[in-house]
Amino acid sequence: MDRQCQIRLPKDHPVFTIPRGERSKKVKEWINLGIGIEGKMDRLQEKVNSIESSLDDIKNLLLQGIPSHHKEEKNSKAPENTRAALNRALDDFLDL
Repeated sequence: MDRQCQIRLPKDHPVFTIPRGERSKKVKEWINLGIGIEGKMDRLQEKVNSIESSLDDIKNLLLQGIPSHHKEEKNSKAPENTRAALNRALDDFLDL
């Protein structure tokens, strides 16, 4: 058996544009949609936080500069930790 929940809404709330016999069903749909969106927003925020952290790592690596022995090489590759940070940031971005 379903349980009831009584709430007060302003008289101009969109729920009152729905015919009386259909309101309960529609409000239930809206509540379930809101719950689903909230969960997705939480996961999205976690991804954004991870990307921001990766970007901070990259920024710090760039501010530290490339060691001089890498600058002297014509075909130098990025230091291992820089490549790892860039790969991590790219992976986080692509996971969105």
